[in-house]
Amino acid sequence: MVDYLLENSTTILIFVATALLGWYIFSLPGMRNMPPGPFPLPVVGNFLMLAQPGVTLLTLFPALAAKYGKIFTFLAGNKPVILINDVTLVKEAFVKRGDITSNRPQHYYVIQKIADQVGLGVTLSNGQPWKDLRRVSITAMRDLGAGRRSMEGNIQEEVTEVLKVIEKVKDSPFDLKPLLMMATSNVISTIVFGSRFEFEDTKFQLLLQQLSQATSVNALFLPSNFLPLVRYFSKEEDHFITSLKTTSKHIKELLADHEESFDPHNIRDFVDLALQMRRSDPKRRHFEDLNMRRAIVDMFNAGSETTATTLQWLLFYMANNPDIQARCQAEIDEVLGDGRKVTYSDRDKLKYTEACVLEVLRVRPVAPFGFPRYVEEDFKLHGYTIPKGSVCFANILAINNDPELFSKPEKFDPTRWFGDNGEVTGRDRSISFSMGQYRYWQDGLSIKTTLSIKFAK
Repeated sequence: MVDYLLENSTTILIFVATALLGWYIFSLPGMRNMPPGPFPLPVVGNFLMLAQPGVTLLTLFPALAAKYGKIFTFLAGNKPVILINDVTLVKEAFVKRGDITSNRPQHYYVIQKIADQVGLGVTLSNGQPWKDLRRVSITAMRDLGAGRRSMEGNIQEEVTEVLKVIEKVKDSPFDLKPLLMMATSNVISTIVFGSRFEFEDTKFQLLLQQLSQATSVNALFLPSNFLPLVRYFSKEEDHFITSLKTTSKHIKELLADHEESFDPHNIRDFVDLALQMRRSDPKRRHFEDLNMRRAIVDMFNAGSETTATTLQWLLFYMANNPDIQARCQAEIDEVLGDGRKVTYSDRDKLKYTEACVLEVLRVRPVAPFGFPRYVEEDFKLHGYTIPKGSVCFANILAINNDPELFSKPEKFDPTRWFGDNGEVTGRDRSISFSMGQYRYWQDGLSIKTTLSIKFAK
């Protein structure tokens, strides 16, 4: 037998190589009726495309969308990642089929590592932990902050503090991002902790630095998630996890005072709501310190980093378009008169200003690809098969630059948001905060609701 194998080794090797090549070819997306995409290499898939000089996700995915159309497959190692580049298809995949696409992928290497070290919070958890954490978060935002007149007062207070700082440095170059982060984070802090921080507070500044470092890493697209060999010589995910750990440590210190002063008859903020739920049902382990701290990090990231970034881009486009800035200023002067502070009720009168905000959110979406959606079972989309186990992203950047939706999308033009009647319209064309389906649990009843998140709503 050994002699036979040795004599026919060349033939056997050719046969094995041919079989492996055939298996590889027939396992490609095109052979499985998956959406088209760039030709992948064995083992690494399409990852080497991101290793080219000057190529990032922000340049590569819009370019692939332009080439392959409304939907394409990017093979990350041997894991299919589906990018959906059409707003109608995003609604179909994430809303109509939300029953099988709402969960987060738990198989990602980074997610597995942070689960036991810093918790999954709201954004990365699934099942009952997600439902409970989300319920408390929404209750806190609704009953303790968002939409209430007291929140307008908190926002106006932060605006006043920002203007004081700008007045002191107005004649010198100045990085506004840290200042905007402090202001927007203080608005979230009033909901989470029931109080604000002074801008000069060094612990507050350190907390925001760690938050910024954590969000600067696109942890969901790290090669270590898809290429096991990379994990032995690249520890990029460790920087991300270290930032989250440091942030969690700071939040733990802030929670200590709350636990000592907790009064179940006087619910002051998000933390009190979480403590109340924990004490009413000790079996809900996801309300233990680790995961609750991670949920607080999510609230700060979602409510402060995104808003500060949008404000920064808004100021950038105003500075680079003085004619647009002048028109905004004229409208604000006309509506507010002599120094009156703006309120949410002024929104309908500040039409051009709102259009400018919508245009900034279109050209600079805060989450260009949203969050990953794990596919629980095979389903059809645009004639293709989206297989179980794949991960879907909404290519928000490509959608917001689709010439079929926005004429001359490369141009910053607030007037594109006005209808023939002069009213701001077409807000649903842009999905800068993605869309999806959620289940809101109240008094043991599940109410299935469709949500398309829009700015200031």
